[in-house]
Amino acid sequence: MYPGVFRETGGSLRAARGPGFAVELSDSLFPPHFEGNAFKVPRALLEADMLYGLAGDSLAGVFLAPLEEVSPELEGLVSSYRAAVVAEERAAAREVLGPLEELVEVEQELYVAARMARLWEHFGPLYSRALSSTGKEGLSYARSLSGRERPLAPLSLPEPSERGMEELLSLLGPLARAELVGRVSLYSDPMTSVRRELGEAECERSRFFYSATVCRGSRGALVVKDYSASAYKWFLVLLPSALASPYRTDHRERAAAELAYSRALRKVVRTPEFYELVARKGSVVAVREFVEGSPVLTDPRPSLWRAAGEALARVHEEGYSLGDANPGNFVVGDEVAVVDLEQARRASEKDKAWDLATAIVYSQLMGVSCRLVGEMVRSYVESSPSSPLAQGLREHDLLDPCSFPLKIAEVLGLLRRVGLI
Repeated sequence: MYPGVFRETGGSLRAARGPGFAVELSDSLFPPHFEGNAFKVPRALLEADMLYGLAGDSLAGVFLAPLEEVSPELEGLVSSYRAAVVAEERAAAREVLGPLEELVEVEQELYVAARMARLWEHFGPLYSRALSSTGKEGLSYARSLSGRERPLAPLSLPEPSERGMEELLSLLGPLARAELVGRVSLYSDPMTSVRRELGEAECERSRFFYSATVCRGSRGALVVKDYSASAYKWFLVLLPSALASPYRTDHRERAAAELAYSRALRKVVRTPEFYELVARKGSVVAVREFVEGSPVLTDPRPSLWRAAGEALARVHEEGYSLGDANPGNFVVGDEVAVVDLEQARRASEKDKAWDLATAIVYSQLMGVSCRLVGEMVRSYVESSPSSPLAQGLREHDLLDPCSFPLKIAEVLGLLRRVGLI
């Protein structure tokens, strides 16, 4: 009745075999279950799950594992199921990555691994045993698959298991990469990267509005930045500043911008190295270098404020703006570093003026002496004397913030007088 590798096995028919497991079908109805290394399942239920995902892939998912033998009668169904999974997980990855997709190169095997991670509760030990035997080549079938999502694609799939994804990546190696960051992964736990780099570490979020967590261990320190954690901050900032600067609010756009502009600005100012990017539904997390030094915002030394003004001028001279020129984002150690570039962009003169305005206003809100802010403003003008912004500040005698109110309305008014916003 069934050709190929279908064989009678005590009332069941062996339909497929993989490293350390077998799939046995029956025309009878019974609860699917494992007997030893054999997964026994009613044929009708399995086909309904493969074609329509009616069991959330909790049955069909066994065919994502490497197969050594499969019935010719079942080959077409297995191939179409695997192709549908790749199409469905590719669509899910695009939603997770958003603009980051243009920066990240994903291997087809990752889409299979993502579905495996979703089904880890059902087939984790089977996947682990099979892939321990075959390695990445066990999923090489994904490279040639081209298909479409199923008409009734599974709606009840769980989120991928972080533990499952980490185990899969340990067996398969990296399956996604980007020129701008050392490692890219989907659905895994970013703290795994921290433990890998630092060993045991203690982590502490730096400030209320900040999305960055600093982790310190015996081997150094890293920053874990969750771009979704600060989304509300940018919605609040957007309200009063929408006409002056179009802030990015989407966490994926901000992550993509930070990666791109960290690389672009590295020739004029130090920026942190990014070691890993982890994308999950509703969240993008980066693990990056911790830059040793003193944040300018909390340092009373005039020389550091002057260094920040000079660095901002270099950024502007190169044709970029920071978008968020909060002096806390300038860290001075052996050299000046800019550690937050999620709002950076190619700059108009208005964008450059807005950078200086945010530096002035934020400093005032944090209680910084106007004399220190003046050091930054004057250093900026001295470093970029021929720029329209510097000329406007000189012409309107705005080089000393102590001489005018530092509230945002007044600063915006002054910049309008200069004709820069």
